[in-house]
Formats: sequence, C-alpha cells, structure tokens
Amino acid sequence: KKAVTHYATIDAAADRAALVALRPLTGRKHQLRVHLAAAGFPIVGDRKYGGQGATIDGVSPSLHLLCHTMRFPHPKTGRMLSVTAPIVGQFKETIDFFDFDIGALSAVEWPTD
Repeated sequence: KKAVTHYATIDAAADRAALVALRPLTGRKHQLRVHLAAAGFPIVGDRKYGGQGATIDGVSPSLHLLCHTMRFPHPKTGRMLSVTAPIVGQFKETIDFFDFDIGALSAVEWPTD
C-alpha cells in the first residue's frame, strides 16, 4: 500500500547521525521506521528494521523515535490544535551527545498539501 512521509534534516554529526524531522502524510504501521530503513538511514535503536546499522557507540540502544509536536483539527470545532512534548530522557541525552541544534526544529517548513 502507498505510504508518504515528508522529512527534513535538522542537523548532522558528520556521517555518524542526523536529527531528522518527519511528517507522515499517511498512517501505515511502522511507516517512519520502514521508510528511513529503506532509504539506508535507520532510526537509532530500531533493531527490527535497521539491524546492526541502527546502533551507535556511546548512544542508548533504545528506539530514538519521538513525537515532539503534533498538529490536528479539533474533532468538533475544526480549529487546529498543536501539542508539543518535552524532549527528555535518552532522546535528550543523544541530542546533547551529538550537540544537535534542537531549536532548528521549530524552523522546519513543510510543503503545503
């Protein structure tokens, strides 16, 4: 079945890792994980789709997939809602480890549908 994901590279640590924003336009099971692994860039800690290529020395082996911001229409009013989760725990530790510019996440401009 067709699945579409937009992506933007936020920051990179040479060829070791990248902080990537993802925007799924469809909702297939494991879509983001499958798309990145198929492109040759598995999500850190995704042993199911990324195998050994999903591990980085010095970084937690847990899956590094976080829904930081979600936007959707309110089911009754139709007004757009935006919910943002804090970046904490092992995901924050990895951001700090690579010194990624987390502030650049808010500057991502997605194509209009």
